[in-house]
Amino acid sequence: MRGSVGLPQAGVLVGGEPLAKEGRGYAMLRDNGVRYGIPRFTALLTRTFATVAAARPGGRFRVGDLSAPHGGRLLPRHASHRTGRDVDILFPLTTMDGSPIDSPGFLPIRADGTTEDKAAKRTLRFDTSRAWALVSTLLHDDEGAVQWIFCAKPVRARLLAYATAAGADAETLRRAARALHEPSGAPHDDHFHVRIACNREDVANGCIPYGPPRSWHLAIPEPGEETAGTEDLSPIVRSLFEPLAMPDKAK
Repeated sequence: MRGSVGLPQAGVLVGGEPLAKEGRGYAMLRDNGVRYGIPRFTALLTRTFATVAAARPGGRFRVGDLSAPHGGRLLPRHASHRTGRDVDILFPLTTMDGSPIDSPGFLPIRADGTTEDKAAKRTLRFDTSRAWALVSTLLHDDEGAVQWIFCAKPVRARLLAYATAAGADAETLRRAARALHEPSGAPHDDHFHVRIACNREDVANGCIPYGPPRSWHLAIPEPGEETAGTEDLSPIVRSLFEPLAMPDKAK
């Protein structure tokens, strides 16, 4: 077995690769060595940050933890992040006059879209435009196969309202409405937690799918949808893609 082996909350990482400490449009928040993912995931992140930087020049995204070099437990900070398919991305922020900045840390976003940088004694604002650019870019990268973008309900509502007002197409809104989610017990009001799904190659190498499949990138239907495209999967492998209950915490 190699790659992402097991479940996000009960597995290991074999043959992962590190995300560079910084690149176009992003920089790691900490130098703690917890920056490993399966190659498909680190490539997705590198592409996405560069794409958003080209479209929305300004402050860089700050990246929190991925997985340890060989995966496994990262308690007490995380219940998941064990198999190289999870990453925390701090919310993009601007000053109150709209200038984009690098986020100084995990700052909870209030209902009005602002947050307090106590260390610098200043109020900052959630950068909805840049956050939506990140979300929509991730969701349209079929090779990356994003399954979840965990965030607090008010942040989700803000993003969907912004996207609707900006004229986002129906398919992008459908993907965002399904992928953006606040897991119970972990509101994620200060960062996005992005998780990619197992693709067929990952499953063959030991990755165990968890949660609902996304028909737009897995070529495997969601419940009730057309079943074409799954004929080449054995019954055992196909059964792995059946939806399972979400964990209480996805932190």
